[in-house]
Amino acid sequence: MLKEEISEIDKLLKKCKFIRQRVTCYIEKREKSYDPEKIDKKDSLALIIGTICDQQIKAEIAWQIPYHLSKWLKSEGKAFKASDIKSIGKLKLRTWLSEHMKDKWPSKLSAEKREEWLDKISSYIIAACEKIEKEYSDDPDNVFKVNDGKLSIPLIYFLLRQFPGIGPKKASMIARDFARGCEWLISIKERMWRKGIKIEIKSQHFSEVPIDVHVKRVLKRLGFSRYNEPQDFQNLARLIFPENPGLVDDFIWNLGREICRNPPKCSGCPLKEICDYRRRNYEPYRKGSC
Repeated sequence: MLKEEISEIDKLLKKCKFIRQRVTCYIEKREKSYDPEKIDKKDSLALIIGTICDQQIKAEIAWQIPYHLSKWLKSEGKAFKASDIKSIGKLKLRTWLSEHMKDKWPSKLSAEKREEWLDKISSYIIAACEKIEKEYSDDPDNVFKVNDGKLSIPLIYFLLRQFPGIGPKKASMIARDFARGCEWLISIKERMWRKGIKIEIKSQHFSEVPIDVHVKRVLKRLGFSRYNEPQDFQNLARLIFPENPGLVDDFIWNLGREICRNPPKCSGCPLKEICDYRRRNYEPYRKGSC
């Protein structure tokens, strides 16, 4: 009797189930390492500025900019607040950013692209600060005060999208982090609670996967190359972790950034058992150090 061929959908579901197990382990490991006593009180303005800066440069560099900006503002006799940043103007902010980024640029980013980044980011930051001062009484926490603090993932997405320089991918990324209860959300909740407002996050199942090169690379190598449209990625995440699809991105993105690179570090990959790329390229080394 011929062995029955496993269908494409059966293979897909089997891989999704395996990925879910690994995502669950990843979440549990992260939660065990979380120490609320060591978490700094994160400013909402730093969240907005960090998100704006997070393009074309390394994420760790982008997210350090608010901290260094606050130190520079202090040396200028100003506070890290929207109205004070707006008051220094685009030109002075751009000059500071240029000096700050001098030895931090990605090597592959051309001089022209660097100048373009400085122009756009300085403009975006000033415009965002003007908006916060005018519409939110110069208090960025008030951005999350809308709807009496009852926030859904789609609403958080649009709260971020309203700011210049925060596109769909970046807004989805932060909404995803809010869905998993990130440190930013914890600190905002604490501050708003002291103001008499209880922040609640609902509709975590609406979180999305912000598609980037890392996510595409990992999913393609795993064997999902035929499903390479944005809607495919989103529905794969919903299939894997329907209650909070964004958690899949958190796991896959880190995997692509740290392990599934060129060349990949297959021996340390938690998904190596279901990886088509590894099976095709490292078959002789399955029992070795691959």
